[in-house]
Amino acid sequence: MFPLPAAGSVISLVAGLMFGIAAFVGAYQMSKNDKDIWVSLGTSGSLTALMGVRFLSSWKIVPAGLMAGARQEYFILAIGPQNLLIKPAFL
Repeated sequence: MFPLPAAGSVISLVAGLMFGIAAFVGAYQMSKNDKDIWVSLGTSGSLTALMGVRFLSSWKIVPAGLMAGARQEYFILAIGPQNLLIKPAFL
């Protein structure tokens, strides 16, 4: 496991800026092409995983984690099986 940065630290600021820039780039790409969701999907998936790890270690729900999970769920529902690049065998 990796150590998580404390709130208010420089590492926390840099991580927040990196995720913010990645979310901005993903939103910009999606505004140009509706099917170009991979940067946003990766960003929200990473945040969901990070917040999930934090939840499992502390059993505290973080509002940002709820939003990241909701966005991940939205992407899963928005892609739908008709838009997957690799079709599962059962479709």
